[in-house]
Order: sequence, then structure tokens, then C-alpha cells
Amino acid sequence: MLLVGIDTSARRTLWTELTRVGLTVTQADCTDEVLRPCEEWCPSVLCVHHPAFAGFDALDLVRRIRIRDSILPIVLMPERRSEELLLQAVRMGAGDFLPWPLPLQEFVDRVSVLVGEGPHRPRASFQGMSGAGVREADPFIGGAPVVQAIRR
Repeated sequence: MLLVGIDTSARRTLWTELTRVGLTVTQADCTDEVLRPCEEWCPSVLCVHHPAFAGFDALDLVRRIRIRDSILPIVLMPERRSEELLLQAVRMGAGDFLPWPLPLQEFVDRVSVLVGEGPHRPRASFQGMSGAGVREADPFIGGAPVVQAIRR
């Protein structure tokens, strides 16, 4: 999973708790630091703090990631709750909202569920921001011969 834009001490606390439950966690401060891991290893969940800091647009990052990866679970962690922000985030492609700050155990539980329910994602599925290879979710579920025939 990838934590983006959360202040250093909070990220350290979240990293400690998430690794304690067996998750691999990477941290990033800016858009380039987020896009690189997405290109290299496809995180299972992307958690983006909003607003992160001056010059960083969390909603734009969500939009840019969603253009290239339609199934990556994206969690927006806003400091303020508003219907307008929720609507913008949904339009940009965020799939979940966790208000920040929030109870640590609630965050760990919610992210663990997202990681557990997330699809198995091949490394090469995210094609960076080059415009090549937008990946869509597989519309067919199952491994039965009939489903495999339909998929082919």
C-alpha cells in the first residue's frame, strides 16, 4: 500500500501499525513519488491525505491515477468533511473516504479489508502517464471453463 501526503510523524505511526499487521507500506510526499511506485509495483491501496500541503493537489493526483488504473482502491483522507469535497472526490475516482485524523485501529481495519478484497494486480498493469495501455477491471469473474471461454 502507498501512503501519500500525511505528515511525517503520522505516517510513521501508520507505517508501524500497518506493518505490524503484515502489510507492506511505502510513503510518498509528491505526485512524482506516487506515480513511480504505481508504475513499478502497483500498490494494493493508495491512501491520499487531503489537503496534503501547498503545491500538492490530492484530487488531481486521484484523477491522474484513475485515468491509468481503474481498479486501484483509492482512499481520500480529508481534514474536513463536506458534501462538495465528497462529490469532487467521487468524480475524480476516489472509492473511499476516511476522515483525518481518525482512530488508528479504524484506519488499520479499513485498509486491511481493502487490501484483502483487492484484485491481484500484475506489475505491468499500470502504464505510467505516457498514455499507453489504460487498464480496465476484468469484467468476468471466475475460473470455470465457461467463464474462460467467454473471456477469450
